[in-house]
Amino acid sequence: MRSAPPASLAGLALVMALGVGVGLLGIFRPVGVFDEAFVLVGAERVVHGELPLSDFYTPYPPGQYLAVALLFKVFGVDALTLRVYCVVVRAAVALLVCLLATSLAGRALAAACWCASILWLTAVGSFGYPTIPSLALVLLGLWMLSNAWNVRARGGRSSATRVAGAGAVLGVAMLFRHDLGLYGLVASLPLLAVGTAQPHGAAGRGRASALWPFMAGFAAALGIPAVWLLSSVPVQFVTFEMLTYPATGYARMRGLPYPPLLHSQWLVPRPSKVPFYAPFVFDAAALVWIAVRAIRLRTTLIAVRDARLASLALLGLTAFNLTRVRPDEVHVVAAVIPSFVVAASLIQRAWATTRPAWRAAAIGIAGVSALMLVPPIRSFPRPVPSVVRSVLGGAADPDRVSHLATGPEHRAVAGFLRSVVPPGGRVFVGCGRHDKVFINEPLVYFLAGRLPGGRYHMFDPGIVTTLAVQQEMVRGLVRHRVEYLVISSGCDWRAEPNQSAISSGVTYLDDYLRRNYALVQRFGDELSVWRRAAAWDVPTGGA
Repeated sequence: MRSAPPASLAGLALVMALGVGVGLLGIFRPVGVFDEAFVLVGAERVVHGELPLSDFYTPYPPGQYLAVALLFKVFGVDALTLRVYCVVVRAAVALLVCLLATSLAGRALAAACWCASILWLTAVGSFGYPTIPSLALVLLGLWMLSNAWNVRARGGRSSATRVAGAGAVLGVAMLFRHDLGLYGLVASLPLLAVGTAQPHGAAGRGRASALWPFMAGFAAALGIPAVWLLSSVPVQFVTFEMLTYPATGYARMRGLPYPPLLHSQWLVPRPSKVPFYAPFVFDAAALVWIAVRAIRLRTTLIAVRDARLASLALLGLTAFNLTRVRPDEVHVVAAVIPSFVVAASLIQRAWATTRPAWRAAAIGIAGVSALMLVPPIRSFPRPVPSVVRSVLGGAADPDRVSHLATGPEHRAVAGFLRSVVPPGGRVFVGCGRHDKVFINEPLVYFLAGRLPGGRYHMFDPGIVTTLAVQQEMVRGLVRHRVEYLVISSGCDWRAEPNQSAISSGVTYLDDYLRRNYALVQRFGDELSVWRRAAAWDVPTGGA
């Protein structure tokens, strides 16, 4: 099959605009108290001169916080700023999916891939999730790299600048999520293999030189920020928060059982669980197809088109690691999105054989792909009720959340804090207990416009439940003279089937708070404000 001709700039702009338009349908969802809020608070801390990993805890690289902080500087500190940015990035992901699918399966299937991708990306929600911009950069890098080889395959001269640019884009992807950026680097290997195997120019010289621009671009984009980060942040923070805890503690504390595909009683497929299995099957089938084709042709050199397919299949397989630990719609999206392109390519290739068995397989792949749309269709936002709820719900500070829906108790607590804590003052938002933690609610910081009194504005079990971190949190309260704190017990009852449901036995922080703070006012059943009752020169119990 010949590749479809490249789309015009007007066509690309139209597809991008359509993606933004669909994404805006979900923009009026209620503001997330944790997943979205910790990005909002982290970006605001950057605006005030603090550094990720150094001044506040995060298991993610600094890229997302820095990008959102820059947007805050330009457009103002507002949750809507983050959401519009996320909508644009998601539209870009769908556009890149469309471009990759067009080159692999033609425009009709590419349009289907775009629809499926934008449906998933809009339905997922979780604004601020750093996986999405990292995925966008990985897909862009793979597209740029394959496009460079396509230029050379058509008789042109591959530009070292294009190859270096692809490497740089993949390097930047690691600044948003280092694990997904690494998966993108692995996924680029088939395309790099094709680039080094094909000769440069008529003389066929300089094959290995194709690697050097890519490596130089990758090293510059990742290395320069990494050197800056390591020179500004204690190495132990970087290694523990970005490597040790995600590789060991996260699986124990946040891991969930993998969902079964079949209903336990009736042994019939559960359509909502198809996305947790189908991408793996599609990606593995694509790699087997390419391997068998290479064996039949008795060659180790595959075409650029096959290399592009192999790269997307590898990306989907490696990104499945995010789902393996915590299988939910948010974490599976990085594997699902590339799988739509892989499935489209398999459908096109199987249908092109004209054999009944292969065409039946193509229909089967299309059917399974349709089942993968069940979860996003069920959770797709209903824009009219969302808008009405947001407008009627109002907001304590419309300049910060643009009338996006928030809980009335959160708005009341935020208003109270603004009335008693002067601008520049610090507060603390904790849980009902800290020996066992699910999440806290950093949204209160953002609504109140008051920064956290310490490193930890997002709570992860296995981190804030340890003695060393609780002692550090107490030192933060003392150092910042935190007069008021908010206790949220709304998530204390949450008990997942992992070690986050087990008490660590460490009550150092809870004991300190009970000794030194007194209840001021309750807001509903789950939120309460406490004020410092002891003098600051009271011994802090070893802190």
